Amino acid sequence: MKLNKSLKVLRRAFVKFPAAQIALAWTGGKDSTVLLWLTRIICRRYGYQLPGIMFIYEGDPFPEVITFVNYLSKLWEFRFDTVRNDDLLKQVTKVGDEVRVNHLNSRNRKELRKLEFRNLVFGSNPSLISEITLLRLFP
Repeated sequence: MKLNKSLKVLRRAFVKFPAAQIALAWTGGKDSTVLLWLTRIICRRYGYQLPGIMFIYEGDPFPEVITFVNYLSKLWEFRFDTVRNDDLLKQVTKVGDEVRVNHLNSRNRKELRKLEFRNLVFGSNPSLISEITLLRLFP
């Protein structure tokens, strides 16, 4: 069963690493919420501390997502930190806005070079690898 396989993978992570070295990226979407739910099961079952949880602010969340994130954190009694890449988001007011690479700070430009990203501009879209990397890995 897929559920049991997922729980086994998470259990191995907690055996291999202390909870202080594990972090969970959460967008409030279904996939990351299921991962949070599974992680919570493992922590309760084996007495682990819930790892740090980061809510990734992608610039233009639906109000319902914010409501859900706050609701679930109260219901399940956990805290989360909101992370955001303000350097990227200062160029974006809505999905599709252009992001000029030369207007990004050196850290963000360096990460794009690691991805072998060569364009001078990209459209903001939380599903693009360039934006996923900058929003989720380098807030």
